[in-house]
Amino acid sequence: MGASGQGCFFGGWLAKAGNEVTFIARGANLEALRENGVRVKLDTLGDFTVRVKASDDTAEVGPVDLVVLSVKYYDLDEAARRTIPLVGDDAVVVPVVNGIDVAERVGAIFGVEHALGGVSWVNTRLESPGVVAHGSVAKLIFGEPGGGFSPRTRHLESAFREALIDAEASPDIGTVTWGKFAANCALSGVMALTRLPAGPLRDSPEAWAFLGGALDEAEAVARARGVRLPTGHAEDVLRTVQGYAPWAKVAMLQDLEAGRRLELDALTGALTALARRSGVPTPINDAIYAGLKPYADGAPKTTNP
Repeated sequence: MGASGQGCFFGGWLAKAGNEVTFIARGANLEALRENGVRVKLDTLGDFTVRVKASDDTAEVGPVDLVVLSVKYYDLDEAARRTIPLVGDDAVVVPVVNGIDVAERVGAIFGVEHALGGVSWVNTRLESPGVVAHGSVAKLIFGEPGGGFSPRTRHLESAFREALIDAEASPDIGTVTWGKFAANCALSGVMALTRLPAGPLRDSPEAWAFLGGALDEAEAVARARGVRLPTGHAEDVLRTVQGYAPWAKVAMLQDLEAGRRLELDALTGALTALARRSGVPTPINDAIYAGLKPYADGAPKTTNP
């Protein structure tokens, strides 16, 4: 559900492995997927194209085994309503959506018996309709919202790995989600504010230090909320960004450059709100939020004198 760069990447690999995959898409992306299939362009391993099913009508598709929900946070409610015909008695919904409360919202819509928590680290961009370019990172982590392992998470882990997707079933998806949230707030905010892709961001000592400071603040909020992130989490995040392709841009920067809405309030806005409630100062993230807020609903309109 949602044939974004991320959705096309995961769906493409699942289809390539022989799974029956249907993309729920719209507009030019839908037509391209129907006519040409999905093409995944890999930085080091070459490209592949695989024929897939695609539709804009979930009722036409009917119940499935697994829904990978890959949409923007602000589209989550509408997408979830459209997803309902896909969720049969035994279906599992894995959301890979930015935000700290996604698992709870998905569970409230579909029932906790269907919902898993999920996060992804995927360095992709939708190059053109039906064509996704992938950089150097692609990790999918999911788990039971209440913690622990289950037969279905183990089964999904095997299915994803058989499709050559780096997937992991986690016994503590809540902490993993907070780790991704903290990292995403910092990296998305700094990249969007500075308008820098990964290479120039790494090459600027001042911008790199700014990223580190934003990440430190996000981790302080997590600790104040009772979340114990793994030791060395910030260093791991920075090391991951060191491995990004020089051209790599987070989704928020891509959206900003295209004049689209930003997930600002689901990320930095939510972080700073939690910080205020917890009494944690976040001056760097406050500045990021203030600098990006005029763009939250798209490029601000200006008039020439």
